[in-house]
Amino acid sequence: MNGNTTSDLLAQDLQKAKQLAVNRLLRPNSFTNVVGIGIGYKFVDGEVTDTLCVRIYVHTKLDLDDITPAVLIPSSFLDIPTDVIEIGRLGRIGRVEFLKEATADDPIRPGSPIRVNTTAPNVNSGAAGTLGAVVQANNSRYILSCNHVLAVNGRVPADAEIVSGASIEIGKSPAVIARPGPSIEISRDQDNFVDCALAEVTDRNKVYAAFPDELGKVLFPDRPLDNLRGLGTKVKKFGAITGLTNGTIVDLDADFFVDYSFGTFRLNSQIVIDGQIRGQSKDVFASDGDSGSLLIGPDQTAIGMVFAEADRFALACPLQKVIERFKAKGFDLYPAFD
Repeated sequence: MNGNTTSDLLAQDLQKAKQLAVNRLLRPNSFTNVVGIGIGYKFVDGEVTDTLCVRIYVHTKLDLDDITPAVLIPSSFLDIPTDVIEIGRLGRIGRVEFLKEATADDPIRPGSPIRVNTTAPNVNSGAAGTLGAVVQANNSRYILSCNHVLAVNGRVPADAEIVSGASIEIGKSPAVIARPGPSIEISRDQDNFVDCALAEVTDRNKVYAAFPDELGKVLFPDRPLDNLRGLGTKVKKFGAITGLTNGTIVDLDADFFVDYSFGTFRLNSQIVIDGQIRGQSKDVFASDGDSGSLLIGPDQTAIGMVFAEADRFALACPLQKVIERFKAKGFDLYPAFD
């Protein structure tokens, strides 16, 4: 006997079916209605079932009468059923009505708005993100957030400033809190698993490591996520735009094409969070400007970092992968403490 359990064999079958679907259907967003493919539980009439399936994320669900045979999504791959989920366009939800702008009196800490201040071309200084965490590495403190927030995939120059605040206020000088640090490149030539970057803190008196009271003490992961047993996990995050929101992990192994200001790139094995909360009208888990906020599990462990959103869904890259990639670059990350 090879020691494989029924669960192991099912996981292998799901992976084979997912990979076949990826090979057949997943293309850059401008060429197809399919935006992502993953593995999770099938929904029927809005209710989650116990059936594991290949989840096909699309911009728009089309009527069968409007679909040609060439673009029709199969009902199964290798006898694994599919489920088609309308997700819209990643990053296109815009600012939501429960936006809370930061003020000069607010403490700068995880969950605070941050942005790059520079006159460099191809960098939007008005594009804000979220300070995900304050971390320690190589006897220095760093802000951890997304590549597309802090580095813009290498377009942010070394002499740029990382400042607090969600927008540019005329006549006011923003608080300079950090300078650009190392980032993990998002590449077209290799597999991408993370959207992350560091910025070295330049003024410790302005930046606090403690997480908001709504989150409490946050731990860093010490093991990879389980792609099946983690489905259905309840999570939360604190973003600069939407504040504290709650959601459910519906996919732990999704491949997506994501549109950035610097191009369209594929990211593999991503976490998908559904922000829908039954009985409440506020079902958006994240919005534009929440990128960088940490995804916190029920045991207070940070398991991911939010980097894209669409409608009620959000994508997060696994934090374990973030830590591994920076460790390979010589930056062994640990949470900083005040």
